[in-house]
Amino acid sequence: MVPYGYEEVNHTADLALHVSAEDFYDMLRYAARGMYDLIGIALSETPPIEDNFEVEKNSLEVVLVDFLNELLYFLEAKRLKLSEFQFREQPEGTLEIDAQGYHVNSVQRHIKAVTFHNLEIMKTDMGVETTIIFDI
Repeated sequence: MVPYGYEEVNHTADLALHVSAEDFYDMLRYAARGMYDLIGIALSETPPIEDNFEVEKNSLEVVLVDFLNELLYFLEAKRLKLSEFQFREQPEGTLEIDAQGYHVNSVQRHIKAVTFHNLEIMKTDMGVETTIIFDI
């Protein structure tokens, strides 16, 4: 595995993704890219679209799951793949996310949800890492 990034790992019934990054916000970016790769998205050739959303600040694991589930919502409800992210921690306890993305033409597989199954974000000498299980 590369020092930072993501790779699909074998899982008996669902999909799993191992993610490592220098810091937590990069982990969110890599996890989003990896999840979209697992889904297999074909984009439309339209100009980029900007949108934003927020998640409540909580444990790192809760923020990760909430962030990825929001991306699944944008994919299902708005047919958008959000890919460029800027994160801003707000004093009222939320993480505000500005994103840029593209309309989606098709998806190869659907992910129902991001799970908390065995989810633990670990700090390492190189940054942070985790394995995420997706319910399909």
